[in-house]
Amino acid sequence: MKTTQIERMSWTDFRDAMTETDTIIIPTGVMEEHGPHVPLATDTIIAQHCAALIGERANTPVAPVMTYGYAANVRRFPGSTCLDPDTYRQLMLAFCESYIRHGAKRFLIVSGHGGNTPVLDILAGDLYDRHGALTFANDWWSVLPQLNPEWNCQDHGGYFETSMLMAAREDLVNMDLAHAVGESAISEGIRKNYVWKFQEAPVGVRCDVSKFNRYGNVGNPPQGASKALGEQLTEAYVDFNVKLLEEIKKISLPV
Repeated sequence: MKTTQIERMSWTDFRDAMTETDTIIIPTGVMEEHGPHVPLATDTIIAQHCAALIGERANTPVAPVMTYGYAANVRRFPGSTCLDPDTYRQLMLAFCESYIRHGAKRFLIVSGHGGNTPVLDILAGDLYDRHGALTFANDWWSVLPQLNPEWNCQDHGGYFETSMLMAAREDLVNMDLAHAVGESAISEGIRKNYVWKFQEAPVGVRCDVSKFNRYGNVGNPPQGASKALGEQLTEAYVDFNVKLLEEIKKISLPV
């Protein structure tokens, strides 16, 4: 395989690549604020960077990154964009079906944005029900704490995410603009650090971030973030997914 990046392949290159595999890696992110110190495309850049490294090591084609997703809770911040969840679902479905038409039967979705997760779960069901295709999706902030408890990764534009971005594009980070944001609240008892809690139990609620946080980054403060940490986190996440791909490719599928 000359390159694992589908966007750099000719149509004949892609045709030939699909004679060697039936698996496609798809990075997906969003355009949304993460605080004043990092760009709107933070989720997208991290997902694209990790997917490219996974593809190279696993010799597996990597699709162009899906830049837009579902991010309703940050729409008041300028530059943030949000697709309707069903629009995002249908867009991803059409994206995957294009590859299924040319031989893909397995997908690894490398997600950089938590708001996309519920939609990706439904998408996996759609692809299996309609085409018998297997879809596995994961994100770095869920995987890494399972590999090392010290990596709690509970932030948005904070210590861990800023470090991940530094590993991908250090030139896009301006730590002079970084702010440490403490605990927020929407009532005396319902408070938020990274997740909303009442009496220390997590509770589900959707609330526009700009209503309780004027900077936009939440959870672990970004101060102390480093490229070295980001590279360590990225290496661990990529290694996990390379091993996951090896396992995915062992699964027998109906003819």
